Amino acid sequence: MVFATSGYKVYRSANKGLNWTDISQNLPQITINSIAYDTNTNEGLYIGTIFGVFYKNAGMTEWVEYSTNLPKVSVRDLKFYHDPVDPSKSLVKAATYGRGLWQAPLYSYADAMPEVQKVNFDSGTVVFNVVATNGINWNVSSDASWCTVTGSGSGNGTFMAKYTEQAEHQTRSAKITLTPDGSQLPQTVTLLQTYPQGIEENVASLIRIYPNPTPGRFTIESKDQNNRILSVLITDLSGKKIRSLAAGHELVFQIDLSNCDQGSYLVTIETGKGSETRVVKIAK
Repeated sequence: MVFATSGYKVYRSANKGLNWTDISQNLPQITINSIAYDTNTNEGLYIGTIFGVFYKNAGMTEWVEYSTNLPKVSVRDLKFYHDPVDPSKSLVKAATYGRGLWQAPLYSYADAMPEVQKVNFDSGTVVFNVVATNGINWNVSSDASWCTVTGSGSGNGTFMAKYTEQAEHQTRSAKITLTPDGSQLPQTVTLLQTYPQGIEENVASLIRIYPNPTPGRFTIESKDQNNRILSVLITDLSGKKIRSLAAGHELVFQIDLSNCDQGSYLVTIETGKGSETRVVKIAK
């Protein structure tokens, strides 16, 4: 694998430089001075810019700023120290223009899958998978009293989420947070308790939402003339209503949430054949 920068762009080549792919994605249009590839990770990349350090690896869809406590200064060079005994003590070191040398723990990456786990109204237990940097410890927590999570670990692993029965048969969700040691960016997944399995699953197969994630605007589409969209209810993960919309028996319905904050939202779609709830993520 080969990586290179030019101006404010980052490129990746999987065939020794014969072909290149732009992986700049959400990076701001600022000059990149240096790039460092941590070969002990899944394509973990650090870039030094005129305004600090950014990070991304192959398991992440976007770059994240990794400059806490670092002044907004031009980073000219990046080097690694890998501790042979305790990987959690490994460091990334930055040489700056006019502000000396700085160092920080290597970015602690951990993520849970799937992003959304749907379950029915009965009580039960589900398993989430964790992909994490080798040697990085992580723990999990839930924001809902009806959903308890158990498990912690180091590197790749799993944890369990146990949920209680929802007697009222109303959709509810629990946000589960996965926190790796030393990370600036804990990850979240959602346990969504919705319709009993088998009753309205045909509705799920007829509804499409795109793009998702979205910067704010997205489209709901029904694939069946007899399953037209009647209304849409949008709430945050705590159940607070954000917007309620009448769709008017449409097959295609567009929604604009550009004025909402980044994060995940529940979108409940009432159709001619029943209801379907999806999680839409706004990423600006």
